[in-house]
Amino acid sequence: YRQGVVCTVAIWPNLNARWTLEELAASLRTPVFSLFAGRRSNPLGLPLNPEIVEVESMAAAFAARPPVPEKMLAELQRLRPRAGWGREVAHDVCEGLPSGLVAPLRRHVRRDVPANRTGWLFEERVMEVGMLPSTGGVE
Repeated sequence: YRQGVVCTVAIWPNLNARWTLEELAASLRTPVFSLFAGRRSNPLGLPLNPEIVEVESMAAAFAARPPVPEKMLAELQRLRPRAGWGREVAHDVCEGLPSGLVAPLRRHVRRDVPANRTGWLFEERVMEVGMLPSTGGVE
């Protein structure tokens, strides 16, 4: 579990999506339950700021994210690591959407896709890790 981090998350739709991006954004703006990271003892420290953008790559989605709201800027600067904010992105391999990430690019195989809950069997999922091009912002 990570603490004291600021994360930007990108979600893209697929043809069989259960909810639209607009429905997901509305639910994140006004959640029914308290949001947490991994365990209920790790509640989120800042409110979520979902935005929907239409872009040609995942890296472009991160570059198009809105500026950090002024009221959060002071808190983010206080949390900023000495070496600056990371630009590393880990993502599932996505068909039809180029990542737009720059080297180093590596792959991780995770065995965390439930195949059979009764027997606790899991299938493999391939993740890629790369670096975002420098975008400026709160670095």
